[in-house]
Amino acid sequence: MGLDSRQFLSKLQADLAAGKLEIAGFPDSVLLLLREMRDEFVSNSRLERIVRGDQALAERIVSMSNSAAFQSATGPTTEAGSAIARIGLAALRTVVLAYGFSRLRDQKIYKLVQGRMGDIWAHSLAVATIGRALYTLSMMKGVDRDALILGGMLSGVGKIYLLSEMAHHQEVLDDFAAVAHMLETWHSKATRTLLKEWEFPDAVACAATTIETARSPSADDPVADILYVADMFASMRGQNEDLAKRLQVSAPAMRLGLAATDPEKIYAAAAEEAASISKALG
Repeated sequence: MGLDSRQFLSKLQADLAAGKLEIAGFPDSVLLLLREMRDEFVSNSRLERIVRGDQALAERIVSMSNSAAFQSATGPTTEAGSAIARIGLAALRTVVLAYGFSRLRDQKIYKLVQGRMGDIWAHSLAVATIGRALYTLSMMKGVDRDALILGGMLSGVGKIYLLSEMAHHQEVLDDFAAVAHMLETWHSKATRTLLKEWEFPDAVACAATTIETARSPSADDPVADILYVADMFASMRGQNEDLAKRLQVSAPAMRLGLAATDPEKIYAAAAEEAASISKALG
């Protein structure tokens, strides 16, 4: 029996309070890898054996390792084992989750929300790649690259989780105002709970959930600043004139020295990396 919006919210709050969110429908390879990666000393050979059992996932991991974010002086790789070693556990978790959610969207039960779920992934990818372009342009030092890139990619995880749960309750989906409210109000807490459950580094979880804190004139978090400005770019694509004006009065953009940045320059710098990473995140 499906829940109504009030009942759904009550269950969500209880699950968040318990610190336990579960996603039904992930492929066995995803569940197994997430479980194995809870051991920080898990061997690459163990992970490689699991990955090799799912060719589509292996291809995504190799694509991620060959993207601009993880490029190596040794050149591109075609092997899953070397790709895993190159990107590390945090990025591997990100690819595995993205793959899990993409497979989730293919299931019939999620048909009504699959378009929105895809849009959220696309936006998160844009935030990550634009954020990296902004970081390069700002020439800042000492920024945690994994937190910046992976935090951007994972910033929409909470919304995707909420939509995947709502898909099981038609009465909730039919309450458009409640859906919008819950996505806006609860996605950050859901994201933080999920990333803690999957044992992402604290810096990545923080980056994925604190973008909005950069609004404050007194904020002091360069990663949040970069991702906040990147979110502006991702949300205002095609509105370059309005975006340029907004940058001039944006506290995060001013702190980064990017208030006078030409938007087209940033979009161009992010385009190539977005194309390469999209193969991995789908």
